[in-house]
Amino acid sequence: MNWRINIALLVSVFVLQFVGASAQLSFSFSADSLNLGDVFPCSAARDSFWVTNAGVYIIPSPAVSNVSGFTVTADSPANIVPGERRKLYVEFNGNISRPFYRTPYIMTIRVSNQTASDTIWLIARRLPGNCCVFVIDTVKGAAGEPASIVVRQDRTSPGVNITGIELAMELLYNPTVLVPRSYPSQVTMKNVGSVSFRVPLLNSDGILFEMPCTITLGNEDSSRLGPKWFGVTDGNVTHETYSSKCIVTGVCLKPIARLFDPTKALQRVSVSANSHSINVRFTGNSYSPSVVAIYSVTGGKVDEAVVNSPGNSAEYSTRDLPSGLYLVMIDGYSSDPVVVLP
Repeated sequence: MNWRINIALLVSVFVLQFVGASAQLSFSFSADSLNLGDVFPCSAARDSFWVTNAGVYIIPSPAVSNVSGFTVTADSPANIVPGERRKLYVEFNGNISRPFYRTPYIMTIRVSNQTASDTIWLIARRLPGNCCVFVIDTVKGAAGEPASIVVRQDRTSPGVNITGIELAMELLYNPTVLVPRSYPSQVTMKNVGSVSFRVPLLNSDGILFEMPCTITLGNEDSSRLGPKWFGVTDGNVTHETYSSKCIVTGVCLKPIARLFDPTKALQRVSVSANSHSINVRFTGNSYSPSVVAIYSVTGGKVDEAVVNSPGNSAEYSTRDLPSGLYLVMIDGYSSDPVVVLP
């Protein structure tokens, strides 16, 4: 009788040991696949699944993992104890060069001489199109009127996350019809007829860059306003850029020599002004005496005077001129800035 009991106990212990050994290391995912669906350009998609520790060992929480088109992150770095389940977040970040993603995420754990593994397939589709477009607004007005060169972000794809990405651009304009009144802080370089800037992109439509100007009588009544070059700091951000025009209204269409042309003789004359006088300096030969002519930005001559110019400079009194914007010419040479009298 005793030997029968011993055999039964031996069989029971063996079965328990066998079952315990086979279940010592075990975990599983809550699904075989996770489909994040169709995702707009530059937009992110996020979902989650669970991993459950079904064994008797404590297992480590999975580290952040980047697989093709996806990033998988656990909601806690703490170890996963037996019976606990841990949420894993999946974020789709695939680019438009590959429209469809089906990527396996494999988790493998080794404890002592045991190994356990599970796989979930991550699926998403990147829709074609642009993340956004860059539009340069049309500038239109009469000579002497204030205006602004505006670059805006438009048609931004829903749900985009492009913070931290920047647009760099060199913008060309006709300097004979648009004169900057000031330069925004985003400007990295300025030249006659061009300005370079660098600005961060937005997650929605809005103005990226704005430079205040004054419209003047130049050598064209309709001139191009657009980029010489441009680019974004992330090649995955698809985009287009649309140029525009500066249109000067209320001017004679007959081709004539314009008063203000900073592309000519820029190095000959520079002008500064205060509430009492305009000071003209020459970087070329000195002139004595000199003829200083003052024009309004609409082209009308306001005044003309002959002044002495010792030491490559001449001073013209402005006490009789009202506040406003003026163009200065001396002996036929125009000044590069528009003079603003306070």
